[in-house]
Amino acid sequence: MIESFGRFLWITPNPAFITCLSSRRCYSPKPLIELINELHEKDIDYQDRLLKKVKRENALDVFEHVHAYFLVKTDILYIPALLESYLKVSPLTTNYYLVSGNLRAFYNYQNYSDLWLTCSVLKLMFHNWLKYNMPYLFKPEDEDFKIKRPEGNFLKNLELDNHVIKIWETDFDEIQEITRNYIPDYKYPEIIKEKHSATMIGIEDVSRALTSQLLRHRETSPDQESQRFSSAHTEKTIIPPSIQNHPNKSIQDEFINFTEKEIKNFFTKLREEYGIPKEDARYIMPIGLGTKLVMTCTKRAYKHIIEMREDPRAQWEIRNLATSIKEKL
Repeated sequence: MIESFGRFLWITPNPAFITCLSSRRCYSPKPLIELINELHEKDIDYQDRLLKKVKRENALDVFEHVHAYFLVKTDILYIPALLESYLKVSPLTTNYYLVSGNLRAFYNYQNYSDLWLTCSVLKLMFHNWLKYNMPYLFKPEDEDFKIKRPEGNFLKNLELDNHVIKIWETDFDEIQEITRNYIPDYKYPEIIKEKHSATMIGIEDVSRALTSQLLRHRETSPDQESQRFSSAHTEKTIIPPSIQNHPNKSIQDEFINFTEKEIKNFFTKLREEYGIPKEDARYIMPIGLGTKLVMTCTKRAYKHIIEMREDPRAQWEIRNLATSIKEKL
């Protein structure tokens, strides 16, 4: 007989709010802190409508910013092989495992993995714990169930520092404390923390030249301000130091005139005079145009970004960002 036991350990605080925030980041050029304050002022029905729309349109990437953690005890020896395609799994003892992942990964596991008996046991286990944290992905039996409004502004102390805002990070102290109820005296080694710990950050006032490089890092879960749906063309263009500090000041003036006036004026002309859709008119916007995004990934992924991008040979803007991320985290 197969025996599987699951203990819910931790989930990103206020997962519905975080998911709404990630969605709003895509469609608004406003600073992150302003978006947070706006969301707190909205009634709970607004969040409910927004998340139902996200699910209806299958825009599931925004659920990648919420992470959940489970302690699983099972006598199924090949449990890592069943889960690793979707989730992160680390053996703690002979038959205890730490299992974590973002909500989209749990959703994919719930819906698309092979329907073996062993998989079904674990699917049911994860579903039962997650359905009341995120009913839009894991539907509870109660049809009238509604998400709860966060008490106060739980993100009120966030600060933008050198383009980076830390939004939340995994509370491994709490995970450790609960785990010891089942595995006395167990202490998570750093290698497991690096693999499973996640942090969500906001990045503002950087160029799309930078984000093109940043998104090459495969383990990140980013959501970036859309040039198709938001008024992203109103963002200021980032000026490289080689132009900003050039002894010939007329070069900077010419750069600003071209990027901030000529290109944007022509963008407006394409839209208003010629009726060109915004998604096509944006093709003329410079790669140096400013942008904003939110990004969630593990400690191990951040470590790799910092090691690669702090290298003196890295491009100046992403090198500065890597240093800011290291200082913030």
